[in-house]
Amino acid sequence: MCSKPKANEDEYFARIEFERRRDLARKSAAKFLPEKRTSLKAVLWTRCRTEGSDVVAIDFRGLGTDGGTQCGGLRPEPGVTESVT
Repeated sequence: MCSKPKANEDEYFARIEFERRRDLARKSAAKFLPEKRTSLKAVLWTRCRTEGSDVVAIDFRGLGTDGGTQCGGLRPEPGVTESVT
């Protein structure tokens, strides 16, 4: 009989701790999210989606594209796809 109340008690305290940490994470995310989003967007836009290396501007068949330095993948620049069609 001793183990059942202990298990319920442990579950209760684990749930309380989880809710406390979740609320703390939500508050900190709401506070710093706009600044983080703009800074991360600027940094990640200049990185390759595949492997995360630097992106270099490449002229591919007369179209402006960006390419990853390690994977060789190509990503069209914004507005290029509209000019092709």
